[in-house]
Amino acid sequence: MQKTIIFILLVLSLESAGQVKTAGTPNIRNYPKSAYKAGTQNWGITQDQKGFMYFANNEGILQFDGLHWNLIEVSESSPVRSVFSGTQNNIYVGLYNDFGMLIQNQKGRLFYKSLRHLLPENITDFDEIWKIHEIPQGTVFQSYDYLFILKNNSIKIIEPRKRFHFSLLFRSQI
Repeated sequence: MQKTIIFILLVLSLESAGQVKTAGTPNIRNYPKSAYKAGTQNWGITQDQKGFMYFANNEGILQFDGLHWNLIEVSESSPVRSVFSGTQNNIYVGLYNDFGMLIQNQKGRLFYKSLRHLLPENITDFDEIWKIHEIPQGTVFQSYDYLFILKNNSIKIIEPRKRFHFSLLFRSQI
């Protein structure tokens, strides 16, 4: 009897030692292209204050509420490279030679509004907008050739000595 109890305790302790620990491990779910019905590549990701997820995709902006995918078309020819949710819950978008934001229409649907019209006429070719940041001076759209800082519906332009490569935000500074 005593040997049987020891055997059972030994088997139970070995079985529990082999269990996968789940405390602190996030539940990860992968979605194939067939689930969201858009391009194969996603370049950026952000989450708004309501919990919606936004993905910069080859075919536009993907909005995900946890159950349903919605594709917001941005450009017919250019993949979206960056997306960013600002403190005012504005969703900013960056792509090739263009940048803007998502605006809600009267029916509550989101559509893309370009801010390119705020640029001077001589700035037409500025490559991809790879990063978008928010700093006290405004919302920054970073390409290799320029930093565009949007504040109060106007844009300040900063040019590099050579080229901007990548940007990071640290303590409200780029």
